[in-house]
Amino acid sequence: ITIHARTVREMSTVPAHWDEIKRAVDIKKDMRKDTLIIGNGDIISYADGLAKAKICNTDGIMIGRGIFKNLWVFNQHSAASSKTVEDKLDLLKKHIMLFTKTWNNTKSFQIMKKFYKMYISDFPGASVLRTKLMEYDNAEETLSYLRKYEAPRVDTRGINEYGGS
Repeated sequence: ITIHARTVREMSTVPAHWDEIKRAVDIKKDMRKDTLIIGNGDIISYADGLAKAKICNTDGIMIGRGIFKNLWVFNQHSAASSKTVEDKLDLLKKHIMLFTKTWNNTKSFQIMKKFYKMYISDFPGASVLRTKLMEYDNAEETLSYLRKYEAPRVDTRGINEYGGS
């Protein structure tokens, strides 16, 4: 059984109720049942998932929206905070190439655009780059632009070429 630790009404507006997952695990244990219980909700890193599973004694975890906040959530040896702009863009290029290989022009490339913010955020010029990529309608054009792209450089005063910090 996979337990998402929020109600339908709560959606994602409140933190996940991992105490309720632990309660379900305890009930299962008291009943001496072999049912596997998987916990889900607000897992933001590999270590966080392991910690929640250990504290609640679940048989596993499921990650949903956590991937949108941390592209490296499944990697125990790599923290998102250690990733560079180039790392993020390289992963986006890989995603685009996998999309193209998998769907071979049977699905619209527009689908990919909803993922851009996962890769292109939290660095100077990110919104400008996302806006530019929205102009392209296929993988070839997008990859061509990304291969030539250079992230704006921040000067010693912390001001980037767009005037922001």
